[in-house]
Amino acid sequence: PAKQPRKDSGAQPYHDAATLRRKAIDQVLWNDGMKCYSDYRMDKGRFSKVVALSNWAAPLWAGLHGPQEVDKPKFLQSLEASGLLQLGGSASTKVHTNGLTQWDAPNAWPPLQHMLIEGLEHQGCIALAKDLAERWLSSCQMSWESSGFMYEKYNAAKPGEGGGGGEYEPQVGFGW
Repeated sequence: PAKQPRKDSGAQPYHDAATLRRKAIDQVLWNDGMKCYSDYRMDKGRFSKVVALSNWAAPLWAGLHGPQEVDKPKFLQSLEASGLLQLGGSASTKVHTNGLTQWDAPNAWPPLQHMLIEGLEHQGCIALAKDLAERWLSSCQMSWESSGFMYEKYNAAKPGEGGGGGEYEPQVGFGW
């Protein structure tokens, strides 16, 4: 929970709105079966079956780790058991479409790496954050040394390789 704002700061309405938003996110998007947040498929009336890095990265970055404090270890364990944490970074999803979609496995997208690592640091998971940062940066450096490029996305399963697939040829020079 966020600290209470000073009475005279004018921040109370924003604090109250943030508290309500967190409760709504926990109520609608917390998937107790998977011990993580999941996209909710309104068209199907259920959680998405896709295991995606955003199930952990975005909530951690926003300071969320489950509705109760006791959910935090289970949330982190579910991340480690997800199969997304690879040698060259964290895969964006476990879905393999043979390159038909932009962010299918084993692609790793730099902004999600940043959100995950920073979120883990903010939750006090320094060892895991450091390990993932080292994997990611090592892969990026290997890629740079072999090709002279930074890529839009990388292959999480093969350190040093750019990612592929999607609606257009992956871009070089992004560097995020």
